[in-house]
Order: sequence, then C-alpha cells, then structure tokens
Amino acid sequence: MNADDGLLPRPPRDPRLQVYVDNGKLWSTMFALGGVGHAGSSPNPRPMTRVDLGEMAEISRRAYSPLRNEMPDLSVFPIWSRQRRLPLERGVAVPARHLWWFAEAGDTALLSDRETHHYTEIGTIDRDAGWISFADPWADEFFLQAGRNTLGIEAQGTRISRGDFERAAVGINRLDRLSLFEAYLQAFPAQADSAEFLCRLGHAVLDIPSDRLLPVAAGHFDRARRLARAAGEAEVAADAEARLFMSAMAGHAVYTAAGQQPVAEAMKALLADLQREQSPETLVARLRPTELCRLAFCVANIGRHDMAEAAASRAIEVDPAFEDGWWLRGTARFKQGRAAEALEDADRYLTLNDGSLAVARLRDQQRHHLDSIAGSQLGQEISEREQRRTMVLELAVSAAAYLKDAPRAIGYLRLLQALHPERDDVTQRLRLLGG
Repeated sequence: MNADDGLLPRPPRDPRLQVYVDNGKLWSTMFALGGVGHAGSSPNPRPMTRVDLGEMAEISRRAYSPLRNEMPDLSVFPIWSRQRRLPLERGVAVPARHLWWFAEAGDTALLSDRETHHYTEIGTIDRDAGWISFADPWADEFFLQAGRNTLGIEAQGTRISRGDFERAAVGINRLDRLSLFEAYLQAFPAQADSAEFLCRLGHAVLDIPSDRLLPVAAGHFDRARRLARAAGEAEVAADAEARLFMSAMAGHAVYTAAGQQPVAEAMKALLADLQREQSPETLVARLRPTELCRLAFCVANIGRHDMAEAAASRAIEVDPAFEDGWWLRGTARFKQGRAAEALEDADRYLTLNDGSLAVARLRDQQRHHLDSIAGSQLGQEISEREQRRTMVLELAVSAAAYLKDAPRAIGYLRLLQALHPERDDVTQRLRLLGG
C-alpha cells in the first residue's frame, strides 16, 4: 500500500444504506435492458439539462430524506477532484489520487475529457490490480474507449486503469454518513491540518437538512478558521468565520429550544470567542441569503423575532428577489405585533412568487419528457414554492384578521383555495367571513 492509498482502507458503507445502493443498481440494469438510447446517438438528440456534481447530488439526496429520521447525518456527498477549482460551498474537494480511496461500486462518477462530460455508475474496482469498471447503460459507446476521447485513454469495454480514472474523474457522488470523512482524516491525517478541506467539510455538513448537525458544522469551521489565520489564508478564514457565526448562533437556538443546555452553552462559547475578533455586523455581511434565512428560522424558535427580522432584512438587502426573505421577515414582524408591516412583506412575497411559480410551471410543461434531470429539479422547485406560498397565505390571513380587515382576509383565502381546492377548512373560513 502506497501513501496515496491512505493509512487505512475506506470502511464499508452502512449496511442499511447498501440495500438502497443495490436497489439502484437493479434499476440501472432495467434501464439498460429497456433499450433507451444514448442521448447523443440520435440525429436529433433529445435535450438534457446540464448539472454539475453538486446539483446531481442534491437531486439524489431528496430520494433518501425519509431515512434521515434514523440516520440524521445521511447524505449524498459530492466529492470533487481538486484538479478543478470551485467555491468552498460547492462540496468537499480532495487530491485526484484520493478519489480512489472513496470510490465504491454503486457510486455515481462524473467523467470528463474536457469536451465530453458523462455521468455513470461505478461497477467493479480491483484495488490490487489497479483498475475500475463502470456499469454504464451504453457500454458499447463508452466515451473513454480508444479514439472517442481527447485524453488518449483506451478503455477495455468500460474498464480503465487507476491512473486514467484519476485523470478523467471530475468527482463522485457517494451515499454515506459523516463517519466517512472521519475515516478519511484517519487515513490521510495531513488533511486534518488543511483549512480549506475542513471549511469545505463544514459546508458539506450544512448541506444536510438537519439542524441537529449545526454544532458539527461549527466545530469544523472553528478549526478551519484557526488554521487559515495561522497560514495567512485570508479568504478561507473569512468564509469559515462567517459560517461559524451562522452555525453556532443557529445551533445555540436549536439546542436551547430542545432543552439541551450543554450543547447550547458550547455554541455560546464559540460565539463569544469569535466575536472577540470579529463584529457580528462584519460576519453577517458575509452570509448568503439562504444562510441568513436559515439563521432567521432557527432563532425564531426561541422567540428572538427581532433577530429573525434583522437576518431576513439583510437577506432582502442582498437579494430583493429572494422570496424566503420576505416570508421570514413578514413572519417575524407579525410575531412582534406589527401586522400591517407583515402584510406588506406577504404581498411582496406573493408578487414574486406569482412570477417564479408561473415560470417554473411553464418550464416543466415545455421540457422534453425524457429529461428526467429537469423533471426532478422543476418538480422539487414547484413543490417547495407551493409549500412556501401556502405558509405565506396563512400568515396573510392571520395578519388581516388581526387588523379586522375581512375583505383582505377573504382575498387571501381565495388564493389559498385556488392552491388547495381540496381543503375544507379554507371553504369553511370563507363562509364564516361571508366570502
């Protein structure tokens, strides 16, 4: 075993997850047997939506959300080759030679020769012999065969050498748990001293939709910012400090609301230490709208509606078209007894949502029926926008009722009825108001 193999082999995937990976292989086999041709084989190729490794991971991640009750740290992790530069928040990046350690049958690989970019599934790996093959539905047209790629790779069927894999792999998407990265740091201990790697790992934790993991993210960001400051890596330090502020502040709120004071106090201590060096205003200024809204949502759980309003207002300042900022600020204002201002924010949200929802629905109608990527993305977008719209309309009804403005409440209820015609409670409320 050489240094690139790591001090320890990658541990096997959690057996509860392996069942789902094996099921995915079955569907891939059925897809291949179904005779669907390669997207580029037709004289008039069907259009396919282009997505990067992180976007593909997000699509895959949704399918496993029901498992998160049992395994809250479950995710589909994009693991990029560090040969390509990408923003810190886009995913974990490792030296190309380390991808071999991560790779396992069933993982999704993105391969590229800089002209052709191809998603496929890892089939078999012989680590002793140093080769890897892919369970590709179009094996006869595999682009890494001789004469089909610009890298000069000559695949035998879908089998290539480890060296060729490291040259062609943009990265892999892997269904796993956070223990994967604990094992990686044991196998490659030098990475534990990489501020960039730890900052990326913190972002990977934040991408998992579980607020219980906020303290884990905070720990990675705290270590990353200290290493970055010591090494003079100002960009990494600034990124890690801002995310430490968000994750520790939100984590403190989540664990305070849950009555878990030891964890809440640990987050408070991290914040105090950070704010001895950086002002909250400086840290908040570096956060993106999605992060600001996550912070607003979490602090509202402990009644800090003033703080939620401030975070949502900053999100609106950064991006006035970001709908969630208006929703969360309106909610915070209503909770503080300012119903008229809450309605202003709700109306602004609804105006933006009218446009974005119409565009998403139109794109979904116009997409190619075999473009499953666009179908998944647009289906999720429409569902999320409709869910948010429902919450904002309920907020608006409550605020209008608080102001004793029955005509306005009726108007919002009619919009709610149009969105959910099956809801009897909406019909009943309309009758009570004479609508």
